[in-house]
Amino acid sequence: MLPFSPRKPRKTLMQHRPDQFMAIHPQIIAEKRKNPYIYINDDTQIDNSCDIYLILGAGILSAECIAGKKIVNCHPGIIPAVRGLDAFK
Repeated sequence: MLPFSPRKPRKTLMQHRPDQFMAIHPQIIAEKRKNPYIYINDDTQIDNSCDIYLILGAGILSAECIAGKKIVNCHPGIIPAVRGLDAFK
């Protein structure tokens, strides 16, 4: 997990994303769905127990992490031309 870096508030013409500080923590969502929630410090701690992995937002994964895994990158744009989680903007 990357360390949080607070940023100065900025004025926008419209709210273009939800306030993430008001969101339900992923661990609560996982527990309600009876899915395991596993906190890791390093991507090499992700085991090979799943048939397919979906990446919904991540930094660059290490070669050790991706070895032996089937991974679908659910990125909304064509990489590297359209980068980041806000690719539709």
